[in-house]
Amino acid sequence: MRYLGDLSEDQEITFLWNTTDASGASVTRTTDGAIKVRRDDGTDCTGTSVSDNEDTPDTGVHECVVNTSDGANYVVAHDYSVWLDGAVIDGQTVNACLAQFSIENRFSDTQDVIVANKLDHLVAVADSDDVADSSIIAKLAASDGDWSGFSAATDSLEAVRDQGDGAWITATSVTVSDKTGFVLAATGLDAVATTAPAGVASTFREMVVQLWRRWFKRTNLTKTGAGTGTEKTYADNDVDVLTTHAVTDDGEVQTREAAS
Repeated sequence: MRYLGDLSEDQEITFLWNTTDASGASVTRTTDGAIKVRRDDGTDCTGTSVSDNEDTPDTGVHECVVNTSDGANYVVAHDYSVWLDGAVIDGQTVNACLAQFSIENRFSDTQDVIVANKLDHLVAVADSDDVADSSIIAKLAASDGDWSGFSAATDSLEAVRDQGDGAWITATSVTVSDKTGFVLAATGLDAVATTAPAGVASTFREMVVQLWRRWFKRTNLTKTGAGTGTEKTYADNDVDVLTTHAVTDDGEVQTREAAS
């Protein structure tokens, strides 16, 4: 007896079986008898589903074909036995089990769990709404875990790659919005814009200009009294006063107050 395997439903099963005489020589059946199929619950499933091709392909070797497309008899979650009934071989009446098979009756619990959780759709073609919202797959595909918002045309890995190729590789220029950590070339400082202050500098660009003027442009220190004076800095026209500092001198220490 042969076990033909755990098969999916609606298959056509073909197998070979042998007849011999007492010495072991291959012989043709004197009386064919009948080949029948019995389900594990006792149901006779034979009907017209069995084809018995004697001496095919050779003497004493017979082909049996079982068509399980008959949905009334061949159903999932059952075992089936193929047996020979009432054949006469070498003068003897023979009844024998030739083969057994099952239809989706092995590891069905595991398969049920896989299907129930739609894990089969990781390798099969999934319906558009099969992926559950907030599932692992949905969260990988959409920032809010909503699968319905996923678009294969714009959100798939291929689409993101193509967008990156266009924006990052073939683009002639890019805009950098956050310029931190940049290093200027030796001549780059000359390209940095500066702003001339109209009074006391309040920005870095104005401070640079005001520092230059303090030391290399016109300033004026005027005595206003005993140990007191006023220092002024001027604009580039040497006329407009930009800042004024109160100055005191006690003979030992000269103090220059903050600009106003």
